[in-house]
Amino acid sequence: MSKFLFFIILLTAHAQSSTLFEVKDCHPKITSSCPLHSYAQNAGRIDRWKKNFVITFEGLKSYYQHTSNGLIFENPESYELLDSNHKPLENQLRKHLTFKVDYDKKVVTSLNNLSPESAEKLFRFNSSLFNDLMGEDHFIRSKAKYYNETRFNRFLLRFERDILLLNDWTSLIHPPIFKLEEIEKAAENNPSPFRTKDYHVEMDALTQTELTTGNELKLFVNNASYSEKIRLIKNANKFVFLAVMSFAPTRDSDRIIEALIEKAQAGLDVRVIMEKVWTLLAFKKTVAKLKAGGVKVILSDDMVRFGRNQSLFHSKYIVVDGVVGVVGGQNLVDRSHKASGYNHFNKDTDVRVAGPVVVDLMEDYIKLWQRFSREDFPLIYKKFVLEKKASQREAKIRGSENYSQWLQSKTSQGLCRFISQGAHSDKYKISRAYKATFDKMQKQLYFTSQHISFKPKDISVWSSRIYSTLFEKAKSGIPVTLITNGIDGGFLKSEGTNPFAAFFTKRMNNITGYLSTAIRRNKLEYVSKIDNFEVWQHFQYIHSKVALVDSEVAAIGSYNFETYSAEHSYETAIFCQDQELVKTLANDLTLTMANSTPLVLDSNSHE
Repeated sequence: MSKFLFFIILLTAHAQSSTLFEVKDCHPKITSSCPLHSYAQNAGRIDRWKKNFVITFEGLKSYYQHTSNGLIFENPESYELLDSNHKPLENQLRKHLTFKVDYDKKVVTSLNNLSPESAEKLFRFNSSLFNDLMGEDHFIRSKAKYYNETRFNRFLLRFERDILLLNDWTSLIHPPIFKLEEIEKAAENNPSPFRTKDYHVEMDALTQTELTTGNELKLFVNNASYSEKIRLIKNANKFVFLAVMSFAPTRDSDRIIEALIEKAQAGLDVRVIMEKVWTLLAFKKTVAKLKAGGVKVILSDDMVRFGRNQSLFHSKYIVVDGVVGVVGGQNLVDRSHKASGYNHFNKDTDVRVAGPVVVDLMEDYIKLWQRFSREDFPLIYKKFVLEKKASQREAKIRGSENYSQWLQSKTSQGLCRFISQGAHSDKYKISRAYKATFDKMQKQLYFTSQHISFKPKDISVWSSRIYSTLFEKAKSGIPVTLITNGIDGGFLKSEGTNPFAAFFTKRMNNITGYLSTAIRRNKLEYVSKIDNFEVWQHFQYIHSKVALVDSEVAAIGSYNFETYSAEHSYETAIFCQDQELVKTLANDLTLTMANSTPLVLDSNSHE
């Protein structure tokens, strides 16, 4: 056998083909018994040669009935069909829908300009039957088993397909799951290292922060967070302080720009901190609009400073009136504003906080503003912070002297600490917090990250220390699950008005998207070789940065689990112990995994 032929076999072969679907009538050839037959025969000569043809919804439904053993079936629920601009289709009957079939690629694409969500809801998936056929009692385990038995094409970086799949399902072998039973449980009533004073006193020392109690928390994912930020701004009475890396001057972003300007012109103190390099490249119009409307704007310039303090401003949070805030990973760009979790934009996570921890957000904002403006912040706000902290301590909702009492409860509620790292304070606070928390975990970890990076043999780097701890925990039998990006979901989208930025991002998509995925996969394969360390790749673009530790600690912020966040950038995160937040985050992570594919190692990937 030639070396070239052997290489091709290695690229395409991973495991035996799945036998989940009945494909003999339709694949690899379309026989007269296949529901596709008449549609393929009616195609023009060129399309028949290309193996492309048009099929109706009824034909596609018959095809799935014929091949999927009842796994894929028409959605019995009625819903409004929308086009890509989210306007109702003129004809709402499904029978009038048509699709283009690319038979070789096994891809089916709507010809009616359907929105992704409308296309994804046309069919449902019988997860109970899937579990029975796979011999498992859990949907996630069934998926892992299926993909372990399915060929992986290492050249295309995709699993081989047995049947035709809708384009909007991307890498999934099923219609996306919109609802899932609550699988994860909230923290159990048993001893936990995170409900001890020792853990929190250590966190105090490592991060120079304090734990607070009595905080009200609500998780917001995807576009729901953008709407909530606008609502909070519109209800502001005194001030709005916003920090963000990217703030695009798009039509959708104008909603929040207008809300900020309206409050500034009404006499409120409205301030925005943005990252300088990205803003000058693509978002200068945002700054111009805000300043013209009376909003105070400063740009973080540490990225262009030479020396040890050269840092990217990556923090993302908002403080309103000193009583409520939002912390997380979401930028103010269309890929976040418009994201439903199913329409091929960013998958992102924020949390709204109300309570004593908001004062910590405000205190951090004052320090950031002073650093980048080189001016002192108005004394009234500094006094507000000091007085609030003193009154909270007196009310016993802040401070280590109260930890033992708070932690006596069998269920955690409203316990939070806000951590900010950067050149304005300490560049490694969040890194130390994650390392200390992972050191103590005893049950399991779920975490999401846009991408990962570390240096396996260089423990002087904080990302390497963190992953070293995760590897040790996984080897000891504690399950570690990472949800990140694969080839689906997109990489970049120009949302600035600078023509160069638009040209650059378009070329980046076309040229480096595939290469980025290949490079990222190499690192992901490295961690997947560790026993009990699983990697799942979402069918949308993961921009979310969260961790759920032992179903007890929920951490949400801007911090990616990679070297740049760990070492070089301004980041924020909130670490909370709250039963309801943990439950909500656990369910969101379960749904995210349900709409992901596992990274599977073939026999040639092992060392």
